[in-house]
Amino acid sequence: MRWQLLIFSRKHNMSRFNEVAVIIPNDYTIASHRDIVLAQKNVPNESQFKIISLSHGAYTPLHYVLFFPFGDQCWNWSFRLQHRTNPNGTPKRLSKWQYYQFRLHPLLFEPATLFQGGRFLQQYLLAAFATVDQTKLEWIKLNQFRLRSVLYNGLVDGTIRDEVDVAALGRRIVLPSSFLGGDRFMQQLFQDSMAIVRHLGRPTLFITFTANRKWKEIQDKLLLHQSAIDRPDLIAGIFHLKQQNMLCQLRKDQIFGKFLGMVWTIEYQKRGQPHMHFLLFLRSEDRFLTPERIDEIVCAKLPSQEQDPNG
Repeated sequence: MRWQLLIFSRKHNMSRFNEVAVIIPNDYTIASHRDIVLAQKNVPNESQFKIISLSHGAYTPLHYVLFFPFGDQCWNWSFRLQHRTNPNGTPKRLSKWQYYQFRLHPLLFEPATLFQGGRFLQQYLLAAFATVDQTKLEWIKLNQFRLRSVLYNGLVDGTIRDEVDVAALGRRIVLPSSFLGGDRFMQQLFQDSMAIVRHLGRPTLFITFTANRKWKEIQDKLLLHQSAIDRPDLIAGIFHLKQQNMLCQLRKDQIFGKFLGMVWTIEYQKRGQPHMHFLLFLRSEDRFLTPERIDEIVCAKLPSQEQDPNG
């Protein structure tokens, strides 16, 4: 039995840029979804069509045939973790996020076709993130009674006073602070940062840390005829390791002085490199207030022609 994947959506012109973008809907006021239809070949009647969800095990191999030429089944709800059990003894479920983390590591028992996909790999990564994010949003939408019980009192008060449109009450979808990137998540981070500043005072150092495509760790892991732009997963992984190493030196080794606290944020520049803005809080005795102290940590040099022939 052979199936082909049909996705009914608007068609766009071919991209002329080296970037891949994804649009994630975040408004549930109007019901909208994508119909993913499997059509069985050589079957004349209507029974050849079958609608599946994004979580179906056949969706990924049918959409990315070049990555999964043998039609291997991808993540589905039946996947379980080995040696990880729930309190009742049943194996824990393998989450979709954990599955994609596993897929983004080269495996010895299969070819590295996925990591040689170039921009097709970027599309696969964006689709994977969008699928995981959409699954979280669907769970939040269907479990609002667990998340917004505090708002029920306001709903009752509004119906009693008759001050608002009752038909519009209760339709708003509330994103909890545990949802990464949501309003409550960002507000919580902002309030935590303001509390740290209020408790520790002004930050001592403002540090920026940017990924470099020419890092030896990145160049050594690139495949044949591959550039760093083809491996965003590799750049993000190496950047994370170096970032954690730097935070360890600041927090445990205290290379700049007695560590009190820190706040940071990570963003991606237009060229696709992860970039971190970092605020470091040190005790007052270790602040860099004199030119001599500043010269101990600040250094700017221009590379020579031998070091950078293309500069």
